[in-house]
Amino acid sequence: MEQAEGVDAAEEARYGKDKRGDELPAELARRESRLRKIREAKAALEREAREKAREAAAAAQAKIAGAPTARGGDGAVSPRPGASGARS
Repeated sequence: MEQAEGVDAAEEARYGKDKRGDELPAELARRESRLRKIREAKAALEREAREKAREAAAAAQAKIAGAPTARGGDGAVSPRPGASGARS
């Protein structure tokens, strides 16, 4: 019994009288503030996802822009190596 009382006293000193230690933080204790925190976190995650998508799109565009193509800068088709250009 003494051990239980010692544990109880230690928990009261750590968490406060009539507290268990698993209570929600004050900013999450009320429904309205909890929903506000959830909305804020969701908005932050969505902003982060949009930024990552923009970065990925920019990287893809840069890769496409730097990729060699069969067309020259003027849009004309370059001849294949070994092709004579004359048709029979």
